[in-house]
Amino acid sequence: MAQEMAVKILLARLGCKNWAFYRIVGADSHAPRDGKHLQVVGFYDPLAGSLFFFLPFSTFTFVLAPPN
Repeated sequence: MAQEMAVKILLARLGCKNWAFYRIVGADSHAPRDGKHLQVVGFYDPLAGSLFFFLPFSTFTFVLAPPN
């Protein structure tokens, strides 16, 4: 029997000190913030001046799809 896991959408921090950007990832709910992830969904750059993030719609629907 397959074991189900809870998947959360997290921001994994990348970059340098005072120059951070983030990957939007789908990860197991028990995984650490910058640890192993299932799939990279997009990215978020807070230094871009305004709220800017890249999130492809097809990937987003894949991550949030209900299990079969």
